[in-house]
Amino acid sequence: MLKFALFHEEGLPPWRPAGARWTSGSSWVEPFRHPALEDFAATDGTATFVAVRERAAKSPQLGTTDLMVLTTADYAALKARLLGSPTEFFLVERDKRGNYRVYAGQWGTAPVYVVQGRDHVRGSWAYGDLRPYMRFDQLHHLTVTRILAGRHRYAVDTLFEPVKHITERMTADFDQIKGLTLHYPEGALHAIPREVRDDVDVVQVYERELSNAVQLWAVEPEQTAVELSGGMDSANVAMTLAALHPGSIQSYALMLGGEVGEQQARRRQAMIDFVGFGDFQAAALDWPPLHPSGGRVHGDPLNPQDEPYYEAVGQMLAMAADRGITTVYTGDGGDELVALRGQEWDLTGRVPGRLNPHSTPPDWLGARAAGLLDQIDQHLAPTSVINEATHLGFACRTPQFMAAGIWPLSPLCSPRLIRFGEQLPVEWRLDKAITRERLRRLGFSDDVVHPRLRENFVHVMERGLVDYGVPLVDEYLAESPLVDLGFVNPDRLRAVRNAAADGKIDTRLFGYLRLELGLRGLLG
Repeated sequence: MLKFALFHEEGLPPWRPAGARWTSGSSWVEPFRHPALEDFAATDGTATFVAVRERAAKSPQLGTTDLMVLTTADYAALKARLLGSPTEFFLVERDKRGNYRVYAGQWGTAPVYVVQGRDHVRGSWAYGDLRPYMRFDQLHHLTVTRILAGRHRYAVDTLFEPVKHITERMTADFDQIKGLTLHYPEGALHAIPREVRDDVDVVQVYERELSNAVQLWAVEPEQTAVELSGGMDSANVAMTLAALHPGSIQSYALMLGGEVGEQQARRRQAMIDFVGFGDFQAAALDWPPLHPSGGRVHGDPLNPQDEPYYEAVGQMLAMAADRGITTVYTGDGGDELVALRGQEWDLTGRVPGRLNPHSTPPDWLGARAAGLLDQIDQHLAPTSVINEATHLGFACRTPQFMAAGIWPLSPLCSPRLIRFGEQLPVEWRLDKAITRERLRRLGFSDDVVHPRLRENFVHVMERGLVDYGVPLVDEYLAESPLVDLGFVNPDRLRAVRNAAADGKIDTRLFGYLRLELGLRGLLG
């Protein structure tokens, strides 16, 4: 949501507008200017803050180019209201002693990374902006291991030791004596499943709560699209949007191709015909991961944990921007909304699959990485309001949306809707029963509600690894710093590369390539 540079200087004035930034002496805050967001600054004569937040549909819009000069009581009241915002926000405050505090909201829609320099603190939603503070000898070894092992975790640490991630509800202090210190919040409390009264229709409750969540934000329907992949989550968001804004919303999707793509196209067309979306599409197989024309292979300074399908998503977002789309509703958080928890997996005879936080690591990990596997769950952020897996998804996806001038909205991550999902009995969460039943009641066929084939991007990843990944392994492995540091066993990785060339593809190979390319882009 913002970028900033904060300096300690004597006699600084309150924040003032200066083009795309708010400035005070050498310090500046640069909000992400977007129709779905607003930014403003205030002072009570001693303290002063800059705030950036999503425009909430039921809250007064405060965005102004003028500094608000308030009484101490009004300043405190406005700050308290912002910190309790129902939508995402960031707030940067300087107190009367010249010390800074950054407050983060609970949504975590866009990451903010922060690093302390010699006499200042820099922050940015774009990880590559902080390249001047990254050095190869400052790799964070546990994060390297998490990336290679495919066991990503929500934490303050990033790929480089000095660069930190301001996680949800965190505060970051920049004190003239102590420097930069980060403070986690208390762990969030969560609900447990409850029995449903006989007179309650949980599908109707779900529809009402989803409608409320979709209407949290103030949006311009004609500039809004919805990701309509064909999955249960985005489909339910799309149906709600269409009912609220008939004839105004557009839809889009990355098309999978092949037999599963035929099923996806057929199911999506049934949804589009039902609500009358204007639709546009991009072929995912035309832009698989590691495509030579993509930014990742070109050496763009990307976070190695950015969107795996960065190349295809980039094409899709460019098409959306060309059509005047500024805001996109997503189905992000849908898996987590109705996920099974704890012993529920065993009781139902299911396995976590994609949501498994302890998936088997690849056997090509080197001795150093293997030695850190038992520490992967250490130094994590406390329990968050929104599921940690969703936060990881936001961090990898949102910067690419922002770079395209688009802001994503994810109503399935509404804390109120999450609380509803947590209280659902297992039978309504299992296999997303509640979302399927809602579509069935709308009149959709079994082909839409219970598709025969599983629709995912695995074959797209395999295409990228075979066509482009194998040659990259040949190019990089001989002089790989990850091999030199003991994170990767070159002989075992080469065996995986050979198997991929023969058509036996282990998609975990992408973990090595995304990290190798990321390091080269950030340090090259």
